[in-house]
Amino acid sequence: MTRRYAVFGAGMMGRVVANDLIGSEPDAHVTLLDFSEELLVEASAAIGSDRPRVARVDATDREATKRAMAGHDAAVGALPHALSLLLVKPRWPPERHSSIS
Repeated sequence: MTRRYAVFGAGMMGRVVANDLIGSEPDAHVTLLDFSEELLVEASAAIGSDRPRVARVDATDREATKRAMAGHDAAVGALPHALSLLLVKPRWPPERHSSIS
């Protein structure tokens, strides 16, 4: 079964996650998402594979984040802590995660 992963954050953590997913799942589709075009270019070069797709997305934009997650089986957050809750809120309703306000 081919899995589709959205990795939010093209910094050091996001690069490692994307690289590990590509290395451990030969059929995985990985999308690396970040606000910074520069980080996306650097991450692609550092990963050294043409397999990950890259896309620019603003994690503070709830609708853009929902659209970026669409079609993926799982999302991995590799963002700075201040942005991490913003990533979780759009996808999972608060009633399922009462600690998120």
